Amino acid sequence: MPIKFAYLYCLSNKTIGDLLKIGIINVSVADKRTLSEILKDTAGDTWVFEMAKFIRNPQKTGETLLNILKIHYPLVERNIFNIPLVEATMYFDLIHGENVQLAHCKRPLFC
Repeated sequence: MPIKFAYLYCLSNKTIGDLLKIGIINVSVADKRTLSEILKDTAGDTWVFEMAKFIRNPQKTGETLLNILKIHYPLVERNIFNIPLVEATMYFDLIHGENVQLAHCKRPLFC
């Protein structure tokens, strides 16, 4: 069974207030795009990168986080939550995975 990888990401958009887009992007070793390119394809140019984690077993980790957020924070629309950034950061800190910084993103999957 192949190991599954994903980016768990958080984006903001100041034009719509304190709403955050939090989601999971499954990736494969064959995907040569950087996280920046993947996020642009996923969310477009209006969202600003806040944080991301490179995680294994996204089905368990990422989906559990999204389910917890759906219980405790109003879901405005698909993967857009009314949650303060400081609280989203605390949830991300609980997730086991490699923190991702876009400024240093040179290698796909591990940036």
